[in-house]
Amino acid sequence: MLMILIGGCATRSMPDLQATDKVIDLERFMGDWYVVGSIPIDFFFVSEAGAHNAVETYTLNPDGSIDTQYRFRQDSFDGPLKTFNPTAFVHNRETNAEWRMQ
Repeated sequence: MLMILIGGCATRSMPDLQATDKVIDLERFMGDWYVVGSIPIDFFFVSEAGAHNAVETYTLNPDGSIDTQYRFRQDSFDGPLKTFNPTAFVHNRETNAEWRMQ
């Protein structure tokens, strides 16, 4: 019996994501957000790929920037706790719907 397996990767053209045109109340978005899905990236020498129980916490600063604390357990629910603290900046001040982080 001859079996031939053909595999491939198909991509479909999808439109770029667009931020909402509705005005977002930043105060309502502050606090804890549980991360239910992500595209893993590497932070220095730590990979987010094995993140468990990931939570982001946002705090609005008087200058309009947003302190962010991203924390998760590495590789298992009882793995070592990893924490990152990027700062977010509102990119679209008309709607507050688009942020950038560094």
